Amino acid sequence: MDMCKEIGAFPKCTCPDFVAPDSTPGVMTWPELLEHMDNLSEWGHGELKAWTQQASSLIGLHTEGAQSEEACLAEDLKHRAQVQNKLAGVCVDMCKEIGAFPKCTCPDFVAPDSTPGVMTWPELLEHMDNLSEWGHGELKAWRSQASALVQQDPCAGCDTSLAEAYQKCAMAHGNPCAERNAAGIVTAGPGEKKDISCCLKKEKHDRCLECSSMDCAYKTCNQNKKYYSTYTIVKGLDDKKAMKKAGWGK
Repeated sequence: MDMCKEIGAFPKCTCPDFVAPDSTPGVMTWPELLEHMDNLSEWGHGELKAWTQQASSLIGLHTEGAQSEEACLAEDLKHRAQVQNKLAGVCVDMCKEIGAFPKCTCPDFVAPDSTPGVMTWPELLEHMDNLSEWGHGELKAWRSQASALVQQDPCAGCDTSLAEAYQKCAMAHGNPCAERNAAGIVTAGPGEKKDISCCLKKEKHDRCLECSSMDCAYKTCNQNKKYYSTYTIVKGLDDKKAMKKAGWGK
């Protein structure tokens, strides 16, 4: 080897059993990475085989009860999980060494947040979707609770305040229970209601109209027969008689 260096042929020496030095010290090349992964894979398979044989021998020693077999299988799964976790950690470390982090292709790898402390548009949209889903769930729960309360006395709460609230909703939304598509157009198909709160008031209003015409025998419900007709004039007016009484025409 010394003669190879003296004649300037190093590291391309032809000496017996000569091993050329690393041409890229401190840097892992793709061939070196692949060889390292192969070594890890071979080592992992060897460990798994050894543990499998050990587990099999343990199972053979404890065949007297099913509980011992289940315990051995659980121990085997525990060892397998440890090996997989170890290999996963090595994969991430190698990904960092070759400068590919965070674009790693390791199994079950989750890339870190590229914008910590800052909400991007995709994150905002995902957050809005989660809020929408949570809101719909809450509305369903409240509606179920309201329905349960209404079922206790379906004709309760039919008063002037409900009528006024319904009129305000009808003025603002028309039919608040009408469902709109993604473009905001009312269609016959399923969609999102114009206003959930006003829709509940409309449903309550319709129920109260039915209650006003019901015959609740034996006081089985809190019936308000004058709901939405409190100020309706039942008898017809005699205009001439009223004018004469007021002094007109004298």
